[in-house]
Amino acid sequence: NHTHNIDNAMKTPVERFGVIADDLTGAMDAGAGFAVKGLNTIVIFGDSPIPEATVVVVSTDSRVAASLTAYQKVQKEARKLAGLYVYKKIDSTLLGNIGQELRAAMDALGTEKAVVSPAFPDNKRSVVGGRLLIDNVPVDKTSFVEDPVSPVTEAHIPTLLHKQGGFEVGSIGLDDVEKGPSYIGRQILNNKHRVIVIDAVEQVHLKYIAEALAMGSSSWLPCGSAG
Repeated sequence: NHTHNIDNAMKTPVERFGVIADDLTGAMDAGAGFAVKGLNTIVIFGDSPIPEATVVVVSTDSRVAASLTAYQKVQKEARKLAGLYVYKKIDSTLLGNIGQELRAAMDALGTEKAVVSPAFPDNKRSVVGGRLLIDNVPVDKTSFVEDPVSPVTEAHIPTLLHKQGGFEVGSIGLDDVEKGPSYIGRQILNNKHRVIVIDAVEQVHLKYIAEALAMGSSSWLPCGSAG
């Protein structure tokens, strides 16, 4: 029963941020993005108390865990971050328990909607038609399909999220993304699905998505890579 005017000016910024990553490397990559902006950023391991930092990045060490274990780890850490503006960091090649971990974060935080876009343009990762491409090649047609621990066999992100997390997933295509933040925000608001995959090829597309989220509901969970 919430109504949001996407065209309103941005709301008062949230003072603190929480990031949930599935491994230490990803946590460091995500934390670096905040640190270079001058924000006090601390990376911790799961089961650690939450420090009084502007940005708290938690590594759950759950990428290669069993799916139920991954869910439980992320749910526990997400509950501790309640009240912060939370970002669910996932791998830019879709490795790991992406669907289960997204569901865990949404369950723990009471998330209204999640917006998923693991594009990382600087590393040639893009999302087109809901598919994760590496240098314009679907990820399931690359060497990542041969990963010995967590092979990637599905490039279509909505399909992967349905298989892993049981989600029915909506999507927003590149043509809509290029219409800017206000339009993206209205598309998110009006989409009947709780999880929405959004295309992005260039850094400006991620910027538009971020601005749409900032103008929207505080219960929209952003989910993506370190990009």
